[in-house]
Amino acid sequence: MDLAMQHINPTMGSITYLNIPSKITSMRYQDTELLSAILRLKKSTVSTTELARVLDISQQSASRKLRHIESKGLITRELCSKGQKITVLDKGHELINTVMDELKEATSNTDTTKKKITGYVTSGSGEGSYYLSQSQYHTQLTAKLGFSPFKGTLNLEIRDSQNLKNKERFLLTLPITIKGFTTKKRTFGRLLCYRCTINKMPAAIIVPQRTHHNKKIVEIIAKDNLRKTLNLKDNDKLEVAYN
Repeated sequence: MDLAMQHINPTMGSITYLNIPSKITSMRYQDTELLSAILRLKKSTVSTTELARVLDISQQSASRKLRHIESKGLITRELCSKGQKITVLDKGHELINTVMDELKEATSNTDTTKKKITGYVTSGSGEGSYYLSQSQYHTQLTAKLGFSPFKGTLNLEIRDSQNLKNKERFLLTLPITIKGFTTKKRTFGRLLCYRCTINKMPAAIIVPQRTHHNKKIVEIIAKDNLRKTLNLKDNDKLEVAYN
């Protein structure tokens, strides 16, 4: 699901609409997505239920995110009988404009050296295997990616600022969304997938809605067990390419 973002020029007062991916991992982009959703609703009062529906998250998560951007001085809130009046402040509009500029740069970039991510193989906690073993995830991944993924992820650690920037640019592109689901025991959040290749083999970077990894870690899935197929060990250097 894409959100049509209101791009507001604070000095000119003009408004245009541009599409951005529905979920972007960097905190600044998550803040921008929430601001966009508030503006898109175009209502004098907004409920957390409405925001949760637009963002495809839980009501509790919507409330937490609102408190977060309020604490950063991006909005003000005033409770009322039908919900809350939310005002996006100048600082919020400035963030939107900054992110839009970065989005334009990312989508217009033709430098192929910036369409690669180089990282180093690192061991994970085994959570990837657990999640990919869930049939609700695996069925969707197979249908949408065109291959049945090995039930485990390859983790790469990014160790320099340029490749972190390349990763952020990549995650600004439109993702493939894998819907979350609920079992009798727990709720599983959605996954975002970004097509890529490793040694010309089809693969995908996955970004769970709920993750304990820091931004330097990239999780990759492919049809085969990449560690075995490519004879990889921890600290081996690996390049991920994307279009």
